[in-house]
Amino acid sequence: ALLQSAGREAPRDRTPSLEEVQAIWAASFEMGHLWGPYIRLCILTGQRSRSDVLQMQWGWIDFSRNRYEIPNPKNGRPHIVHLSDPAIGELQRLKEQQASQTSAFVFTTTGKRAASGVSKAKLRLDHFVQQHWIELGHKSPFQPWVLHDLRRSQATALAEAGFDEGVVDRIQNHVASGSRVSAVAAVYNKAQKLTERAAALDAWAAMVTGQPTNILQLREA
Repeated sequence: ALLQSAGREAPRDRTPSLEEVQAIWAASFEMGHLWGPYIRLCILTGQRSRSDVLQMQWGWIDFSRNRYEIPNPKNGRPHIVHLSDPAIGELQRLKEQQASQTSAFVFTTTGKRAASGVSKAKLRLDHFVQQHWIELGHKSPFQPWVLHDLRRSQATALAEAGFDEGVVDRIQNHVASGSRVSAVAAVYNKAQKLTERAAALDAWAAMVTGQPTNILQLREA
């Protein structure tokens, strides 16, 4: 058997609690005008951090409908994602910052391609998260986590709040692989339960930001 490389932890599934996600959210405001919004949009949308958020393009976003569409996500099926009010706010601020350049990419430093350096940014974020966690009065350190864990946190919190598992699956684009679907079926699947998905993502945004809201009302939307 191959020995594990020194200093590298074995991968493990972890589901940060809502309190932990809120700590990550708070720490993200120390991360500046690029990586801060990136972390917050990873949290708010629950999409894959590198392919679906980091690679996001302005052409994918429909501000009039509060949504963005990932044209070629990991499972190959176009996917619509509702944007809650906090997510729209993040994107509008990013748009204003980019007013002087015409880049296709939302998260960019060069204007020509998506930003690089996620791993380095995550190390900085971990430092701020630990500081914030201690300030909250926790005696034990914040346990190691990866960006992908945020998807599990979202799914767990929404399920615990009573949202339908099928709705949560569709938010995260967990589609069972099988035979190739027809064009009509693909469009139907892409938009399926969009109203319920929007309500769930609005509820998740309220949980993360600590905004008082009627989750029951959103759940029954």
